[in-house]
Amino acid sequence: GCIYFAPFDADQVLCITAEGVVELLAPEIPGSFKYDARGVLARNGCIYFAPCHARRVLRISAEGDVKLFGPVIRCSGFAVGEDVQSEDGSDVDDSDDSDADESEDTDGEIRLKYSAG
Repeated sequence: GCIYFAPFDADQVLCITAEGVVELLAPEIPGSFKYDARGVLARNGCIYFAPCHARRVLRISAEGDVKLFGPVIRCSGFAVGEDVQSEDGSDVDDSDDSDADESEDTDGEIRLKYSAG
């Protein structure tokens, strides 16, 4: 298994493998004070991090895939953070709310409910 650290002021998720190799995982997540709490390991094997000043929830799969999902989080009337962009400068589609459209995640344990505003 690996150990994952959500970025606070860093730009990427930090991964330490069982062999002690340190890696940075894509995508880059710009901004400051993004994730300030411990992750929660769900029964589906994913680790979820609640945003502090990030725009979306951070999910790291058991395979180490990083995804930002859920509604855009706003703070004091403005969106925090910046849009995530790919290496070619185009916007990364982090607005895939397909998980939120379902009442349950794949293992029936994670219930995602929110209203888009």
